[in-house]
Amino acid sequence: MGNVVASRGWVLTACQVAQAEAVRRCLERLCQPVALFAGCNAAAPMTPAAGSSPNFTTMPSTRALLVKPQSESDLYALDDVTAVQLLQEAVCERVVYSRYGVLGVRIMRLLLQHHFLEERTLAEQSVATYVKAREVLHRMFKDGFLLQQEVPRTSALVERSAKASVYLWGLSWSATLLPAVRERLAKTLTIAWVKLREAQQQASAVAKPAACVRSSPAASGGIHRSAAHAEEVEAQWKSGMSRSIQQALQTQRTITGLQSCVMSLMRLLLIVDFF
Repeated sequence: MGNVVASRGWVLTACQVAQAEAVRRCLERLCQPVALFAGCNAAAPMTPAAGSSPNFTTMPSTRALLVKPQSESDLYALDDVTAVQLLQEAVCERVVYSRYGVLGVRIMRLLLQHHFLEERTLAEQSVATYVKAREVLHRMFKDGFLLQQEVPRTSALVERSAKASVYLWGLSWSATLLPAVRERLAKTLTIAWVKLREAQQQASAVAKPAACVRSSPAASGGIHRSAAHAEEVEAQWKSGMSRSIQQALQTQRTITGLQSCVMSLMRLLLIVDFF
């Protein structure tokens, strides 16, 4: 019996060691820097350019979710600022992707990394045609996601034509991107909430006729004596019940889908707005 207990104790200790090793490897991975924007040269750290606009938040190219307050200790701490930024970036990417597709997400990542770029440079680096990139840029600018900055080709302080300037596309994390995403989520949430209320009212209106249909066979059974007529009434009742059930199920599916949509939008808006 002692050997069995000892063997069981040894197996339990081995499992604990394996679990501790797995936890240690996971902690080490979380302490590794996380790429800020996938596919945007995260190896080179970003440095704030001289004379850059104060509205732009310069973010490091790599970040870690976990940090060690003391490098020699075994204590770990969650970098909540990094975690919130990563969550907000994921929400922004989802909103931009839903409206502008993959090209919109690529443009967003490039402008968050480089702040200002020309149209042709954006088209080349986002692997898109110039016409398509220009179309998406103007759509994002119209919706408030982007901004433009005029850069003169010469330093002469004279009146110049539009051809004498270069127009750069830019994106500010705090001034344009987050407010635009917040507004888009709020509008979509309002529409989904209104549709949910309408679906719930429609479901309550459908439930009343269904109750009346259930009581019809009993009433008609006492009035009509012939068997043929009774079968016809029963068939009509079953058909009416089937239609009522299908309509009720369809309405319930709509309500369930809208409830899920509202909850998802509320979670996304909480991430973007609350933090």
